[in-house]
Amino acid sequence: MSRLAFASSSTTCVPLGFLLLAMSIFAPNILPSSGALHAWTTGAIGLMTLAVMTRASLGHTGRPLVAGRAVQVLYIAAVISVLTRLLAAAGLSPDLLLSLSAAAWVSAFGGYVIVYGPWLLAPRVEEVR
Repeated sequence: MSRLAFASSSTTCVPLGFLLLAMSIFAPNILPSSGALHAWTTGAIGLMTLAVMTRASLGHTGRPLVAGRAVQVLYIAAVISVLTRLLAAAGLSPDLLLSLSAAAWVSAFGGYVIVYGPWLLAPRVEEVR
């Protein structure tokens, strides 16, 4: 998953949140409003935050602006977290899906610390041009 595709998935969560909110108003027994709230917060805000953090960290540490394999895994974990959280809001195995969502969220942001922490604590690397 490229950084552009990842950022696009976060902006897709804004209209998705509005759609889920409308569904929760017209069919509250099918989907509670928490689905819309989590589409906006974990989807739009959380995914975009991770995208900006990874991009800015690469730039500030002097590394090429390329999402490597480890970063792609972080992105996939974050998207899995959002999707499982939205499915949990719909009532599909909520206990299991909430646990999976939490584990994926911690993996994404904890993975960021593991991958980017050493780079951010080290002196800037000058890019080879």
